[in-house]
This record gives sequence, structure tokens and C-alpha cells, in this order.
Amino acid sequence: MLRLEYMKSASGFTLVELLVVISIIAIMSVVVFVNFKDFTKNQILNKASGQVQTYLRLAQANATAGVVFNNLGGADWRVNFKSNRTEIDLECSTDSFSNTQSIKTLTLENVRIDSVKGSTCTIGSNPPLYVSFAKLNGSIKMIGSDSTGCISLSSTVAVTLKRIIGED
Repeated sequence: MLRLEYMKSASGFTLVELLVVISIIAIMSVVVFVNFKDFTKNQILNKASGQVQTYLRLAQANATAGVVFNNLGGADWRVNFKSNRTEIDLECSTDSFSNTQSIKTLTLENVRIDSVKGSTCTIGSNPPLYVSFAKLNGSIKMIGSDSTGCISLSSTVAVTLKRIIGED
């Protein structure tokens, strides 16, 4: 009789309770994993768009400030979106870009430039494209007389798109 009472007071989890908890944990893990993969893909595009914006702002700031190039006075600055769609050059020139020098090259990782569009130009299938900035006032020129533009970046590891929109 004493032994029977001892068995009734023993506590623990049943197999069904354990399976329910394990199932809930498995479902939550799958949801977190899928969201983390999307987050990683978005971070790749955010990083690339930030780098492109930095190059554009640096070129504009250098042109506006009249940054000296090879001790020859103020220079024109531009960003060259190369035809391989993964590299961008920061270039400067003192003679209206007939003789340019590449200052920095940015290689985008796991991202490519899909298109660059403006009100008078659309570059989708035929890069390279130059976005230049005039001395002292920093006005933008994209192939024609554009003052606005949209640069589309896409991930090479996922179907994700990011746009950078700029105005003069």
C-alpha cells in the first residue's frame, strides 16, 4: 500500500507533452531561419547601396569644395559605373574629363548594377555610365542634362532589388 501511494505522487511529462513542445520549437526555428536569410539578403543590398551613395556624395563634395588634383587646382569629379556592372570608379580630371585619373575603385560583393535611369537617359543594357559633378556648385550631369536619377541594384544571390534615388 505504501508503494502504491508513492507511484501516484511521482510527477513528470508525458510523451505527448514532450512531442508538442518539440514541435513548437521546431516550427519557431524554421520561421526564425527563413527570416534570418531574408535579413541577410537585405543587408547585402543595404551595404552596396550605402557604398554607391558614399561614392556619389564624395565625388560631389570634392567637386563642390574644389579639391586639388595633382597640384593643378580644382578638378571635376565623376563616378564611373563600369560595364561589368560590379565596379564603380571615383575619377577626377582638370581638363573636362579628356584626361582622367581613377582615384578609388569599389567592387560590389554579391550585387550588380541593374540600371541607371534619369529623365533624359536610361542605361539598362549598355553601361558604362558617368555621373559627373561640376566644379564649385556640384551640379549633377548624367549623360544628358539630368539632375535626378535612379540607380537599381540587385543581389546576385537572391531575387532582391534596391533603388537609390538622387536629386541635384
